[in-house]
Amino acid sequence: MKLNLRTKLIGSFVIMLFLMVVVGLMGTHTSKTIRDRLGNIIEQDLKPANILGDVARRAGFIRANSLLHLLTGSIDDMNRYESEVADWAGKINTDLDTLENIFKDQATLDKLAEFRTAWETYLRVWREQVVPLSRTNRDEEVFPLAIKSGAGGMAAREAMYKLGGLHDANVAAANHSLKLADQDSRKSQYILSALILLAIILGLAFGIRQGSIIAGSVNTVSKAAQLVAAGDLDQRVMVKTGDEIESMANSFNTMTFKLKTMVEELQREITERRRAEDRLRESEQWLSTTLRSIGDAVIATDAEGLVTLMNPVAEDLTGWDELETAGKPLEDIFNIINDQTGGRAENPVTRVLQKGVVVGMADHTVLIAKDGTKRHIADSGAPIRDEEGEIIGTVMVFRDITERKQAEEELRKHRDHLEELVQDRTEALRESEKKTKQVKEYLELQVDRMPIGLILWDAEFHVTSWNPAAEKIFGFTAEETLGKHPYDLVVPKEAQPQVDDIWRRLLEGDMTAYSTNENITKDGGTIICEWTNTPLKETDGTVLGVLSMVKDITEQKKLEEQFRQSQKMEAIGTLAGGVAHDFNNLLTVIIGNSQLALMDVIKDESLRKKIEEIEKAGDRAASLTRQLLAFSRKQIITPRVLDLNELLTGIEKMLGRLIGEDVELLTIPGPALWQVEVDPGQMEQGIMNMAINAKDAMPQGGKITIETANTDLDENYFRKHGIEGEKPGHYVMLAVSDTGIGMDKETQEHIFEPFFTTKEVGKGTGLGLSTVYGIVKQNNGFVWVYSEPGQGSTFKVYLPRAEGAADSEEKQQLPVIELDGSETVLIVEDDNGLRKFAQEVLLLHGYKVLDAENGEDALRVSQAHEGQIHLMITDVVMPRMGGKELSEKLQPFYPRMKVIYMSGYTDNAIVEHGVLAPGLNFLQKPFTPESLALKVREVLDAEN
Repeated sequence: MKLNLRTKLIGSFVIMLFLMVVVGLMGTHTSKTIRDRLGNIIEQDLKPANILGDVARRAGFIRANSLLHLLTGSIDDMNRYESEVADWAGKINTDLDTLENIFKDQATLDKLAEFRTAWETYLRVWREQVVPLSRTNRDEEVFPLAIKSGAGGMAAREAMYKLGGLHDANVAAANHSLKLADQDSRKSQYILSALILLAIILGLAFGIRQGSIIAGSVNTVSKAAQLVAAGDLDQRVMVKTGDEIESMANSFNTMTFKLKTMVEELQREITERRRAEDRLRESEQWLSTTLRSIGDAVIATDAEGLVTLMNPVAEDLTGWDELETAGKPLEDIFNIINDQTGGRAENPVTRVLQKGVVVGMADHTVLIAKDGTKRHIADSGAPIRDEEGEIIGTVMVFRDITERKQAEEELRKHRDHLEELVQDRTEALRESEKKTKQVKEYLELQVDRMPIGLILWDAEFHVTSWNPAAEKIFGFTAEETLGKHPYDLVVPKEAQPQVDDIWRRLLEGDMTAYSTNENITKDGGTIICEWTNTPLKETDGTVLGVLSMVKDITEQKKLEEQFRQSQKMEAIGTLAGGVAHDFNNLLTVIIGNSQLALMDVIKDESLRKKIEEIEKAGDRAASLTRQLLAFSRKQIITPRVLDLNELLTGIEKMLGRLIGEDVELLTIPGPALWQVEVDPGQMEQGIMNMAINAKDAMPQGGKITIETANTDLDENYFRKHGIEGEKPGHYVMLAVSDTGIGMDKETQEHIFEPFFTTKEVGKGTGLGLSTVYGIVKQNNGFVWVYSEPGQGSTFKVYLPRAEGAADSEEKQQLPVIELDGSETVLIVEDDNGLRKFAQEVLLLHGYKVLDAENGEDALRVSQAHEGQIHLMITDVVMPRMGGKELSEKLQPFYPRMKVIYMSGYTDNAIVEHGVLAPGLNFLQKPFTPESLALKVREVLDAEN
């Protein structure tokens, strides 16, 4: 049978107690004789001395309360002091009556009478004169009477000194009697002492043995914890004690394994994210502008084909507003038909979702807008994939090619007309040449005016025509390209096999060859172009050349890549928040059992220190988890409307202690500051993180300035400072500036990344400013940074103005002193170690505890229980049945039962967007024995 640590320690004390009882029985007869004599001494000498001591102590309390009565201005306090004086005076009179019945000699009775007279005089003066005047606040009369009262108090103290002498005389007499009793029992005590010493030696030997076993196990766990804290995550602890220390060691091994896995995964994800961000950063700052200014229409959908985004060009072409299309099927707003057949054309998004490939639309597709307007369009659809390659949506880019189609139609008509002219051999050559020249000039004029690149190739694949739009795309003038092969101009070597295949298909009669390629510009740059190629044939089918229409879609491709990168960034935040539940369960078990072990370990100081090291390591891990949640914006917050100036005033002294004496702190609150709606605790943490970061940037000391102000931001401000995705409006600005070493541009690009730091190893986690970024974004704000090397830094936090008055602070309740209770508590938790820990804490505080490992088990336990269940503590997320559903099912049977929800998740049934639903009792993991006991008592004592 395995015994836990508490059982082993109790067993050691029981053995010692048993030995002591045996020894005590051997000396029963001698002890009885001594007790009888001591009883007489206590009754005759010590009892009067104790009563005299009580009288002196109560008289001192009366003096103190009477002086407090003079000093206070509160009527309630005056009434309370008067009531306490009357109560203590009555007890003194009762004790004096008792002493008069005990003492027989007249001298002692005279001293008691002298004390009683002086004391009653003092009380009468205070009640009849001082109290009425003090209530009328007449200071000029109160203080002379206070002096008089003091004189009466002097007389009372003289009597008290005499009373003290009488007390000392009684104590001396009792000591003399005890000395005589001691001489009579000394011989028997020698024998008993020898036996007691033997019992103590045997008991200590057993206790030291048990302590050695426990200390060795805890020392092993402590050393491993220190190595883990230093970064060695391969540590494993093998402890076989059969008690809480073995459970703690097993939890420690599980924690280090999961922590190592999480850290490795985070490092891989962060490394990949940094590489991606190096490419994404330049385009990210103008992504929003590109979407709204790009010449092509852009529509994005989710995996179900429902619209999630439309840019202004798409709104213009379809006639639909982005707000009214959100969540609608693409087919409802993107109505396309086949221009040749008049039937409905296949939606390209359907093919993208089915096949997962990039698709293009047929060249004869017509878009019917909301108002019935018809436009020829060309488009391409591409899948949006997540980290695992799964399709999570599509992006479709299309453009209005009505003008191009019209140009093609004009070209076709003129080509047909030219053929007719050529075939008309009866017409004079001069007239034919004249008309041919006119047609050519007209065609050249139309080609020059076309908004897309148009290139003519001969049958040998050499340039015969190169319009101005092509010059703009590739940078080559028409003179530089005539007679040249595309491989000498715009086609990179790696793309030549694909171009050869397209050219072969055109020569074989393929009427339309569509492709998307990387091409080279004159200055050596690389662009992505969309090509539509059509062969030019004689009447007998001989191919004379090829007409190519080309469009630069580089920006469009960048936009698609930015969508994929945004999905990857979101995945990192999801990973950081996703580990919280299991990790917080482990931390609750580690920290909680460490604190329970500290309650049991009393004398072994070295053992306490080792357990305290385990607790500290758990606390640091919990702090790391909170910072990761803040970065990923998945902390649970309770926002309220407040004044930032008041919040700054509340933490100003604490900030001064944090930054030290060598740094000057200056706060400049803005006048008539607008309200903001934020989580106060989060904002205090963010301000402290920025202050500490500023202090670290000033190793030789300096000055930190914190200021607030109201500000109106418009689009010009955002454009000037390179800020994307924020809305113009009213903001409250909080600025933290320092006179430190400053930062270069490269460093500024990384400061908000998790684990990025410029400090020495061991001097910081690199989560300070990333936590600030997550806090500000979760509270709907943004951060702007300005810094130059050697010129210090300024961090400006902008928070949206909140309407309405600031929420009033609830009056802080006094801390609960008595944590024990006798109510029945049901604990529902699927983690076995955490459930046992919570059960042990509540049993220590006297509660009756029922436990269940999931919702279905809890229903069975409650049905088998006879009686009331006063409180249920339940995890929110559990297999088969969650805590919210369980509470709803139990409420009809226990309508008065209160509920505390606990969780390490942030997106669950009771939390939406990181904000706790009002009116719910919530306990965030990890928690300590004290915080659990406080929460239970607070909820049970609260009014419904």
